[in-house]
Amino acid sequence: MVDKKSGTGGSMKKERHKSWTIRSIAYGGIFTALVMLATLVHVPFPVPAGYVNLGDGVIFIASMVLGPFAAVPAALGSALADWFTGFPVYIPATLVIKALMGLIAGLAARRYLKKNILPYALVFLGCEILMVAGYFIYEVFVYDPGAATANILYNSFQGIAGIVVGTACVPAVNRFRHHLQAGSISGP
Repeated sequence: MVDKKSGTGGSMKKERHKSWTIRSIAYGGIFTALVMLATLVHVPFPVPAGYVNLGDGVIFIASMVLGPFAAVPAALGSALADWFTGFPVYIPATLVIKALMGLIAGLAARRYLKKNILPYALVFLGCEILMVAGYFIYEVFVYDPGAATANILYNSFQGIAGIVVGTACVPAVNRFRHHLQAGSISGP
């Protein structure tokens, strides 16, 4: 079948879509590993638990590169980190919360955001509010309101770390995406 607009067959468009899909899956696997590793590495920080991790920052980087598909590596990488750190009780909440964070940030990055840092920071803030509220609700049911309330502060500091890392990486990720779109680096 010949495409009436271009006068060529439709196979070129299918090949391009297929290669983008394969690249997205490959990038998704890489970002799954990066999210897990960034979540497992504890950065000393003056908060009640004594550390934060950079997993949420990597989720935001993935969202800028992968768009809404970032939901998959966000959920899987974070859930794997819960498993490896001995907190499997959090896996159900983590799968949902982190997937929503990757999805929301990815949709916003794909559709609405440009190179300006402020809109990204606001989207990341909204995602971190979702994270704090989501874990609070989950912990109320799994533990009790007192334990859930005690974790709000730690989760808030964790969220701030994610916002800082994600926002700080916006210029570099935008340059990377520009190279992807220009064709100098193969990618989605």
